[in-house]
Amino acid sequence: MVRILFVVNGFAVGGGELKLLELISQLKQRYPQKYRIVVASVGQGGPLEENFRKVADRTEIYIKRHAYDVMQIFGLIRLIREEKIQLIQTTLFYADILGTMAGVLTGVRNIISWEVYTEQYSLKQKWAYRLASKGLSSIIAVSDATRRKMIHQYHLPEAKVRTIHYGIDVKKFQSRNPREIRKELGIPQNTIVFGTIARLTEQKGHRYLIQAIPTLIRHFPRVLFLFIGDGPLRASLIQLAQDLEVLPYIQFLGFRSDVDALLSAMDVFVLPSLYEGFPNAVLEAMACGKPVVATGVDGTPEAVLHGKTGLL
Repeated sequence: MVRILFVVNGFAVGGGELKLLELISQLKQRYPQKYRIVVASVGQGGPLEENFRKVADRTEIYIKRHAYDVMQIFGLIRLIREEKIQLIQTTLFYADILGTMAGVLTGVRNIISWEVYTEQYSLKQKWAYRLASKGLSSIIAVSDATRRKMIHQYHLPEAKVRTIHYGIDVKKFQSRNPREIRKELGIPQNTIVFGTIARLTEQKGHRYLIQAIPTLIRHFPRVLFLFIGDGPLRASLIQLAQDLEVLPYIQFLGFRSDVDALLSAMDVFVLPSLYEGFPNAVLEAMACGKPVVATGVDGTPEAVLHGKTGLL
């Protein structure tokens, strides 16, 4: 049995966390006797904590109490030794640093970093990642854009970084009838429904979408926007929508588990992100046959063909 430790920043609802959850679920379903899966959060709990506990053999949380909490490393070291871990995969920056350090200190020979974002790191973060990367055996980038960033910004050997794009189970997103979910949401007939699925953070660019709504409704008054996801900007985005007098045109739905049904209710999927590794939500929208309007940043053009499957 191969004993794998997955280290992640936390259990928030984000693309990286959801894809990791899906990966672990598939490993356990397809090879129940082949892998022992251990998951460690080095930052926080979150809405996905119980989901991880259901699919992993063991799940631990090492709370981040301050910026440089060495107790987290000691916790990981103890976990690695107890479980006799053979392979470590880290996801997201803080997990990359701590997971790699703990792996090196315990002599784990196979340490893989899964790079899902393309945000700009500070000089201190770049230095920390470059140092930690020396202990990595391989780096998996979710897009060619992410791979280029890793190579150029951190001066990593090209042979050490490879691209593996996200995949999705398209069967989950087919043959859905939108009438029921539209009725549940109270959407009038003949309404053009735009939707986005993303955390309510600066990265995802919701404010720019809200700022564009007044122009859109002057030409197309029968429109509605579904904002699926939650986050720290919820209150400020609602206030912005009120200030621009477009709140009646938006439904803030928060975190939802019925994403496939909500996608079926949309006519157009929108993703106004400022940066993206490889947007999973776009793939899900395309699996539902929805046209996509998105900012052409980073890995997004690797998913959306401008003028064919959407507009960038």
